[in-house]
Amino acid sequence: MVTRIYRGAVFILLLVILLPGYPRALVLGRVVNVQAWASMLLLFLLGGHFAIRHEKSVYILFLLALFLCAGLLGYVNGGDLRFAKNHAFAFAPFIIAFLLLELDVGTSFRTALFWLTLCGAVGAIAANVIHVFHPELLQILLNEEDDVTAIIDLGRVSWAGYIITLPVIAQLGFLDMYSRRQRLIVLTCIPIVLAGALLTFNRTWTVALVVMLAYLLYANRRKFRLKVVATLGLMWVAGSYFITWWGAANPALADLINNRIVSFFSGSSDVSTDVSNRMILYGEYLERLKSSHMLGQGIGVPISTFRGDAAWADVTLVTFAVPFGVFGLALFFLFLKRLYARITTTIDDARVRRLFMLVFVLGLAISLNDDIWSHKFFVVYLVFLVNSYGLERFATGWRIGSDGTRRRLLGSYALHHQHASRAAGAGRSGVIPSDGRPHPG
Repeated sequence: MVTRIYRGAVFILLLVILLPGYPRALVLGRVVNVQAWASMLLLFLLGGHFAIRHEKSVYILFLLALFLCAGLLGYVNGGDLRFAKNHAFAFAPFIIAFLLLELDVGTSFRTALFWLTLCGAVGAIAANVIHVFHPELLQILLNEEDDVTAIIDLGRVSWAGYIITLPVIAQLGFLDMYSRRQRLIVLTCIPIVLAGALLTFNRTWTVALVVMLAYLLYANRRKFRLKVVATLGLMWVAGSYFITWWGAANPALADLINNRIVSFFSGSSDVSTDVSNRMILYGEYLERLKSSHMLGQGIGVPISTFRGDAAWADVTLVTFAVPFGVFGLALFFLFLKRLYARITTTIDDARVRRLFMLVFVLGLAISLNDDIWSHKFFVVYLVFLVNSYGLERFATGWRIGSDGTRRRLLGSYALHHQHASRAAGAGRSGVIPSDGRPHPG
């Protein structure tokens, strides 16, 4: 009972993070940093679980020792305690994911993915409604941004929950695990989540989403029927009308599509400024690594100062290497190895395993331009879903499609039992069965 309450509390906190659309929210007239409070509560719950556990994971001990040493080193080098605390807390999603992985915390896989999809759709709607119809709230909800006016004028929606999109879309490959009503709800929410992610105009994520959708189309090519083709056609028409209406409500949308999407895929975009800025940043990263002799400069020292004091970089490897050195890279690669092993050994359904491996690989590719492994909750939801699949499988013997499989097996067993009974009756009556041998009965 206590275990169920504990796992339920962890799951609810993960859902709450997706709901507001932004990390902060207005609650009873006050601004509450929902993501920060949920992260602290998750760390408290998972840390308490680890503390009372008899068997201590050596990997978690290594994680704690590394952060402690890096924190002390950073305070000596930087001397700014406030920045050191903020820098350490920026790694909260990675620490939470590490604890989830080692403590094997999850819930029902179907329940987890269903509610994550639903809450992701609610968060996407909330973020876009606030961005377009209540832009005056952005200054309050996005006070970590330098220039909120530029965000409004540019038109890109800062939806914090876009990181859930890849796992949400992946479930299109195994919708048969849901009931008919659940499938209807999920198929309604997925386009909303997808549209919310696309309206962030994150080109790296757009490429990853195109790859995921292309794989799903290829993997399910034999299942295409007239009904499926008609549904895809209706979704395309509905999406076109939505973009037209949204473009009228958000005048910057057409320019964003042309500048960030069309020109990007056509190869006509001007990337000279972006490349020059990246070269400056990468040069600074390299100098900091050299000055620390690849041992790390510690937590609390900015990773770069080109665009202000930054606590993380666009590249995940840099985010771990600069403050922690080779030890941080070792920690990250260790985590990736254990997560890969968990996916391959826990998920027994080949379809689901391939799709989650694709999410894993695409996440690594995205991390070369968008750090989603250290300070964003992509890694938390990925680990939680993988754990949930394993827990439901080992606790109940469930696997996707098992209900239908179980009915077929029971039907086959009943038919075999019926034939055996008839053969036994025929043997007792002196009738030779069709195989030519007298029945022992």
